[in-house]
Amino acid sequence: MTIEHLGQGRTAGAPGSAPAQQSGTSSGQGGPQVPGAPWLPRGYVPRRDLWRGLDASTQCAVTVVVAPAGAGKTLGMAGWVRQADPSHRTTWVEGCPAWGGAEVTDLLDAAAEGREEPALVVIDDAHLLSRPAVRALDERLNARPERMRVVLLTRWDLGLARLVPELLGNLTVLRGDVLRLDDDELTRLVVAHARTDAAEVVEAIAARTGGWAAATVLAARACATAHSVGDFLDRCRATGAGVAGTVADEAFVGLRPRERHLLLCTAAEVTVTEELACHLTHDPGAGEVLDELERTGLLVNRVAPEGTGSAEEDAWTAGGAHFRVHPLLREVARRRMAARGADPRRARSTVLSAVALDVAHGQAAVGLRRLLDLREHDLAAEVLAAHGPHLVDEAQRVDINRMVRFDPAAVERHPEIWSAVARSLWAGGLTKPAEHWARRVVRLHRCDPGALPGIQALTTWLHLTRSGGEPVGPPVREARELLETLPVPASGDAWRALLLLELGVAENWVGDLAEAERHLGEAVAASRSLGLEGAAREGLTHLAVNQLMAGRERVSLHLCLDSAAGPAHTMTEHDRARVRLAQGLIEVQSLPLPRRSSAPVPLPAPPDDLAGRFWLRILQARTCLLAGDLDGAQHHLEVDVTSRALPPHLRVVLLMERAALAVLMGDLGTLRSLAEELDGAGREGEAAWVRAVRADLEGDVRRAADQYVEAARAPCAVQPPTAALALTCGAQLHAFLGDPVLAETLLHEAVELTQGRGLVSPFLGWSAHGTRVGELLGAGPAAPVCLWRTDLRRALGRRPSVVSAFRAQVATAQERDSVSARAVVPPLSTREVEVLAELARGSTYADIGANLFVSENTVKTHVSSLYSKLSVGRRSEALAVARTMHLL
Repeated sequence: MTIEHLGQGRTAGAPGSAPAQQSGTSSGQGGPQVPGAPWLPRGYVPRRDLWRGLDASTQCAVTVVVAPAGAGKTLGMAGWVRQADPSHRTTWVEGCPAWGGAEVTDLLDAAAEGREEPALVVIDDAHLLSRPAVRALDERLNARPERMRVVLLTRWDLGLARLVPELLGNLTVLRGDVLRLDDDELTRLVVAHARTDAAEVVEAIAARTGGWAAATVLAARACATAHSVGDFLDRCRATGAGVAGTVADEAFVGLRPRERHLLLCTAAEVTVTEELACHLTHDPGAGEVLDELERTGLLVNRVAPEGTGSAEEDAWTAGGAHFRVHPLLREVARRRMAARGADPRRARSTVLSAVALDVAHGQAAVGLRRLLDLREHDLAAEVLAAHGPHLVDEAQRVDINRMVRFDPAAVERHPEIWSAVARSLWAGGLTKPAEHWARRVVRLHRCDPGALPGIQALTTWLHLTRSGGEPVGPPVREARELLETLPVPASGDAWRALLLLELGVAENWVGDLAEAERHLGEAVAASRSLGLEGAAREGLTHLAVNQLMAGRERVSLHLCLDSAAGPAHTMTEHDRARVRLAQGLIEVQSLPLPRRSSAPVPLPAPPDDLAGRFWLRILQARTCLLAGDLDGAQHHLEVDVTSRALPPHLRVVLLMERAALAVLMGDLGTLRSLAEELDGAGREGEAAWVRAVRADLEGDVRRAADQYVEAARAPCAVQPPTAALALTCGAQLHAFLGDPVLAETLLHEAVELTQGRGLVSPFLGWSAHGTRVGELLGAGPAAPVCLWRTDLRRALGRRPSVVSAFRAQVATAQERDSVSARAVVPPLSTREVEVLAELARGSTYADIGANLFVSENTVKTHVSSLYSKLSVGRRSEALAVARTMHLL
């Protein structure tokens, strides 16, 4: 059977009239209906024990209600909310596995915004929340408990750090015992559903269900459908069936055929509308059946959609309702759908017919999910083969990955879906399984080029190179050749858009930035025209990195903001990592200048492309440098970024980063070897700058000044900004040598080179002997200058050069060689650390005493203790040890 023939041979739906409209309210309990919360059923039994617990616990930040399905958590909480003070606003949401930390944080911020006391947030089915979402709740609970008031309804304990919040009174956990029905509540439920008040029936049901609400209602309904009360009591005594047995063998069987058919057809749906029920059951009277089930009080609950208020209750109720089937009943229906029998066969036939209509009307994602719920994996493979890029883009990764996990044999039978499966697994962060299917695609393409569409195979092959395990050159050449043969544009070809995207990513790595920009731009335009929003946003993030490498930082920042706009579910964690990476790289070299005392730049997770992972190393090194950790920066620059050699355009970036670090550390030997390596690579401008800065450190000022100018005039890469760096250093030294006119000319050129990029890093003062850059910026002509120079003068006017700022803290090569390695850093008191810092400043004992408000004798005592701990005998040795061990 193919997807086109799903509708053939369907069983006609049961006859019935049009869906009935319900005009009544739930039970009249308390205040207005809370949007998102279930409506209270007719004959609702108030849960007094639970309500008393909630009255006390909801005064704290977080209340966790933990109980299994069927305990009455949701309806009990809904009843408490309805009878609570209407002036206290409540937000009711369903726990969603797709939520991350950002969604939870936004929810809590919205509840607390503009209020002295935060609004109450109820998260039903909180056990479905992802780990990042739970972690965000935990962080808010520990950091700002006064700005949250949350109730979590969950089937099991969540990963919250409970000890300290419970001791502080910020967290309360209510267990299932408060949800057990007391005798009066149990009797009322049995009477309402069993249609008898016989004491022996109440006692038998109480003994069988243990006071759990759902089990009580289902057992009572089984009693109502039994031949006689005596027959029901005999079955209760003869069997010890639990809740599942009660539902499967008695309550479900006791339903009418139309009710059973509806529950079977909608077993996989969390929320059901009248329209959806009619669609899945082919029963025009399905709304009437839902309404009747809702009247029973627990089997089906009416749910208020978000945005509904008390003033709109009547209009909303009359216009159509949303229903939620109880999870126990849904589980029974799912089990029955997997079994044999006339009812399940009829239900499967009608659902398959509905799926055919869904796919035909462009609802492939919905059809795929329903086929997987029915375990029709071969039919699901047909849908995935026809709509793979769109299904992956629409965040159906959970469904596709579920198919791979539960039925890999079905995936094995359909090579035409391997590319889509690999892409889905990659997007979901499952790298190893994704590489498995991707390598299968590549091997099949190499052995039999006609077995798969070439555009799919090349797209997957290019994506596989992102991990560094495959050479980039061959798939890039084949992809370019294939694109030349394709019509432009290829109407409706989503794989062409993805091929352009992957080709641009690979070209970013090899350094063909102009072609990468062109292909990524075409990929974004094609993806948007085809509705592939996820692919378009991914293309924008790669384009942001491309523009950063091309020296267009402000364009890169604009692309980051553009890619971050839109629905969160269409952006993967790797896309977010690239956005944060580009923003971080721009932030550390732009105004306002980051302060060493401020919080460090938040580092993103490693992105899934080679160029992105390289630039993450650079950002990590720069972040360590901002914190004064030169050894940490050196470590990040020495670790191999990939298993292969870096391409030339990234190799020069790495060498120049190492050179800048060597300048701060005064490492002349490293500068000599770096200059030789840059000369060997043909990087004239960069090599000249490294030779110039080495001469500068050695004190050969005239030679350094000439070499800085030579470096600025030689060919240089735009990343890093070597030309602007050389011009600024040359201006510093020529001003020092008494040539202000040439210094001003060089500085003016550096300002013009950087004003379009907003880069401040070349002006931080990299010359060891030159005039301070802030002084040069303020000594310019009296005529009006550009705004960029004005901003630089304000930021750097009194700022010391970066070389002098690190000089007192960094151990020289001679100091590092003279100090023996120590396994343990000596513990210094706070006062000893202060004295050590004063010694590094060159202060006398009298100066130290005046600065620290202690006597000179006290200073001598601290110095003696300091020398003893460092095992030294004089000031120079103490400073050498302190610099080597990073005590300053």
